[in-house]
Amino acid sequence: MYSKKYKIGEIPILELGKDRIKDQPAPLLIFYHGWTSSKEIAADFGHILYKSGYRVIIPDCVNHGERTEEQPRMWEAGKLFNSIMRTADEFPQIAHYFLDQNLTDFVAVAGVSMGGIITNAILKNHPHVKIAASMMGTPCLCRYAEWVMLEGIENLMEASTNFYPEISIPDERVIQSILNQEADAIDNLLPDLEKYDLSLTPEKYNNRFVFYWHAKPDPLVPYTFSADFFERIKDLPIAKQAKFFGSEKGSHLVPIKVTKGVRGFFEHYYQIYNETGHAPQEELFWQEININKKISIQ
Repeated sequence: MYSKKYKIGEIPILELGKDRIKDQPAPLLIFYHGWTSSKEIAADFGHILYKSGYRVIIPDCVNHGERTEEQPRMWEAGKLFNSIMRTADEFPQIAHYFLDQNLTDFVAVAGVSMGGIITNAILKNHPHVKIAASMMGTPCLCRYAEWVMLEGIENLMEASTNFYPEISIPDERVIQSILNQEADAIDNLLPDLEKYDLSLTPEKYNNRFVFYWHAKPDPLVPYTFSADFFERIKDLPIAKQAKFFGSEKGSHLVPIKVTKGVRGFFEHYYQIYNETGHAPQEELFWQEININKKISIQ
C-alpha cells in the first residue's frame, strides 16, 4: 500500500491505494468524512476501502482539518450545512484532476455521516458518477435541515459531550441564544439546500447502483428519513438499483464489517464493469454479492 498527502488547488488530499496503481490508471473513489472529522481520522475507512483496487481520495471538507484553525463545534449547524454545499461544489475539481491526467475513467463517491449527505448531493448534480455509498447519511437534505432547526441542534450539543468531552458546552444562559442563531442560519439556507437534495428529484438516481446503510438508533441523522424515502421510491424503475440496508443496533458509528461490505460492493461492481463494459444486471448483482458474502452487515 502507498499513501501520500498533497493539495488539489486549495483542497488538502490524502490518497491511498495498492502499490500497483500508484501513478497508474485505476478506478477512483472519493470518500468524504463526517462533521468535525478530518481526512486523517477518516483514514481508517480508507485503509479498508483501498483494498477494493480503487484509488481512494479523502479530502478535508470545507471548514475541517487543514482548512480551519479551529475545529467546528458540533452544534454549529449553519456551518455544517455550508460545509455540505461547498464541499459538494468542489467535487468536479477533484474528479477532473484525475480524469484530465487519464488516471481514471471511472469515478465513484462515498461518505459517512456528513460525508454521506455530501455523497447524495453529488449524485444529484453529477450524472457521470458511476456508483456510490452512503453510511449514516441521508438523501433528504432539506428534511434533515428542518429537523436540526427545530430539535436536532440539542441532539448535536448532547453528542458533543460524548464525542468531544474536552469541548465545554455553553452556559445554559446562552444556549437558547445559540439555538435561535443556528436555527435562523438554517432557515436562510433552505432555498439553497434544495439544489443539493436528492430526495426531491429521485429520477437523478438514473439507474445507478447506490449502497445505503443506517442504524436505527442513530441520534444525529434520523434513520426514518432515509427509510421513509426508500419506501416511497421502491417501485420507481429508475431508482431500483439503490438499496437501503438498516440495522436494529448501533448508534452514529459505522462498524468495520459495514465498511468491508461497502468495499465488497465497490469491488464486485467494478469487476463486472471492467469485464463487460457496462453496469451489471440489478437483481443478479445483489444476489451475487450476498451469496459470495461480499456484504455482511447484519
